[in-house]
Amino acid sequence: MELWPILPDTFKTSVVKKLDYKSRCRLRKCSKTERSLVDSCPVFIKHVNFEPRVGNVIYFSIEELGFPCEILNDKACNTQEVLQDFLLLFKNAKSKVTQLSIAHYNFQRQPDAVNDFIAFLLNEIGSQYPNSFKLKIQKLEFHWGEMKDTSLLSLLKIFDPKVFNALHLRNFPIRTPVLIEELLETEQWKNLKDIQIQEKLALPLNIFHPKNVLSVTFHSLRADDAWNCIQNFQFKPRPFQSFFRIFTTTDLSLSEIFSQCNVPAKNEPIEKSHYLNDYFKHTQRFQLTWTQECILVVKIAKRQIKGTICRKEFLVDDFDELDDL
Repeated sequence: MELWPILPDTFKTSVVKKLDYKSRCRLRKCSKTERSLVDSCPVFIKHVNFEPRVGNVIYFSIEELGFPCEILNDKACNTQEVLQDFLLLFKNAKSKVTQLSIAHYNFQRQPDAVNDFIAFLLNEIGSQYPNSFKLKIQKLEFHWGEMKDTSLLSLLKIFDPKVFNALHLRNFPIRTPVLIEELLETEQWKNLKDIQIQEKLALPLNIFHPKNVLSVTFHSLRADDAWNCIQNFQFKPRPFQSFFRIFTTTDLSLSEIFSQCNVPAKNEPIEKSHYLNDYFKHTQRFQLTWTQECILVVKIAKRQIKGTICRKEFLVDDFDELDDL
């Protein structure tokens, strides 16, 4: 370390870039002279996970791109300490997190823990950063716990709309017309390309268009809404393997759906599997107006309709490729 102070900055920077995030944090905290050097090097994190726990503590873990999964803390820490470490990720304007997950498995004992955590995060950002500061996070996942409508809306607003493009939720707490309208006006919502919500929605389907990946559940699906969804994928260019998937709790009517279509119904299964062909009552292939290399394959089951942009030579491979991402 005696040589470190006299080394050129370009060499120091190349060394810091090779350090994992935990080592960078240690260097930053133990050496004020190297703090600006550490902050000048962007970090690229694959996954950040927050788990609120009993006693106003948060379990915080990260997985860095190019490194094996690394637990940043050996044990849960107080909320403020965790958030300070988390926000250090964004000291460099080019730093980015691919996925942020919030999981609260003990929500029955602490129903407001996630909302309190989000309030702490907003307060920490508001007190330490300018109004223009946004978190460069690509995807938000939240499947365990309870989140208020205003908490979700406030959280989405602090994401950088140029980076944020995927939202995966167990339920969708925003239901009032005023908040729905406010949500639809945000750049974060407008730029979303991937929306997946597990629980049944009581919202109009059209607020979710246009997306590259859409997976939602409704009590029922009107034939004209199903046809509009098909047309949306048929006429607007999207990457191959883009898909929509809509579950319902009441049976879908094939005859009503195809009464809306501008092509005759023609069942053309893409697999030889008897199980899949028994589950899906009908498979329709639609030509696309914007490419000759792909088609839209739409499968209709008793209570599910799914359509995927598939390459003509890889129909089976492409149809379910993005299901579990």
